[in-house]
Amino acid sequence: MQRRFLRVLTPVRTSKTETASRVRRRMETVLDWAVAQGWRQDNPPSKLIAKALPNRPRTKNHHQALPYSDIPDIPAALDQFKRSTN
Repeated sequence: MQRRFLRVLTPVRTSKTETASRVRRRMETVLDWAVAQGWRQDNPPSKLIAKALPNRPRTKNHHQALPYSDIPDIPAALDQFKRSTN
């Protein structure tokens, strides 16, 4: 059963890390419920699957910081953006 979980999660883990984390948590929740109902004895993907998955890719670049001198212009820019999207 653990191999099935890994087969599903491994490709997603390297490309869409947040999606993979959410899917893994949902799998764990469903299997926890099955254990509570007496349909299963254990929840295999919980810790074992998390350790067997590849590491998440790290982002290498941060966003450039806004200069302090531009901060007072933010409220007006946000108001203009809101008006243009409505």
